[in-house]
Amino acid sequence: MAFQKRVLRSFCSSQVILPPLVLFFTIFLSSCCLFPDNGDEDTQAFTLAFADANNARVGVRYSTDGLTWQSGDFPAEVFVDGGVGAASETRGILQMIGWNDNGSIRLIQGLGAANWSPTPVDAVPDEQALSTPALSFLGAGKWLVAFRSPDPDPSSSARIVVRIFDTSTTPPRHLPGSATPGPELSNLNVLGHPAAVSLDGEVWLAWTIPNNRTRLVQGVFNGSQLSWEEGEALEFPDVHCQPTSSSPALTHDHESVYLAHLCHDPAPIDQYLLNILRREGSGWQHVAMHYGLPVNATIDIAARAPDTLVAAWVGNNLGQPGNVGAAHYQNSEWTELSPDEVFGIPPRAPFALIGTGQPGF
Repeated sequence: MAFQKRVLRSFCSSQVILPPLVLFFTIFLSSCCLFPDNGDEDTQAFTLAFADANNARVGVRYSTDGLTWQSGDFPAEVFVDGGVGAASETRGILQMIGWNDNGSIRLIQGLGAANWSPTPVDAVPDEQALSTPALSFLGAGKWLVAFRSPDPDPSSSARIVVRIFDTSTTPPRHLPGSATPGPELSNLNVLGHPAAVSLDGEVWLAWTIPNNRTRLVQGVFNGSQLSWEEGEALEFPDVHCQPTSSSPALTHDHESVYLAHLCHDPAPIDQYLLNILRREGSGWQHVAMHYGLPVNATIDIAARAPDTLVAAWVGNNLGQPGNVGAAHYQNSEWTELSPDEVFGIPPRAPFALIGTGQPGF
């Protein structure tokens, strides 16, 4: 595919810093494996990572337009008890998949969606994980890794722990010290799994707290340290629906940050819907809603360009009609996608849907 054909000429201008072994791996794959002579000039735009609902094996799918999907041929024999998280560096050249391995966060780095390192690494050895990780690329080979973890404060059941994983060193390592938001930012009694996104040095982290409230904190990454500046308990625009306990989702389109959450509309028809917001100034502007989601569905969204989104969801009733779904949003209209086309096989939640690379790359 063209994304792979462009790896070498784009690599030199990328801001990603690779250690020697990863650099060799990148050039080797690019030179001998990544140039199918098909003349295709489309670029990879979205990646979807998830565990098979039947055997828990991790699989990867990708799309050039968000409408048609194909297998990423994830080669590693990775099996997970829960779900997976994923992230991509800015140009989409390097991607990362993470999962919770019996309380330890494990990561695998890939070149695009089709070539993956055979050996996972232990990203955060000093904290117990209770959830699937949220991943985000910070720049210069550094990645944010966030997950729910037991809180040492006896008054709180769990908190979000944040670490920075550095792939610019050999071997890769997690940076010393903690980047975890403090309890003053409502990092207490956290439910579910977090969401994270980074854009132009600003970092956003979201999670759910009791009473179906979404907590959002904003920080700044200076190249080595992540500091949290402020937090807010989100007050969603009036879209005639009630927030739920399902975990939120975050993404960006290289210009703006988007947040999505599942909400409940009891009247006139009792239903659940996906509500998507865009950050504008110091507030959030409603963008779109998608109706007909399962009760307590796990959601994720990904953006490629302004107001061009893909959304997907997985419910708790495996095999039931409507339990898994996906849709493409563009020009203020939704296009329903076949779950079989998008996922290929029945998925389990949580899953990860990410945008990869910038338009025009």
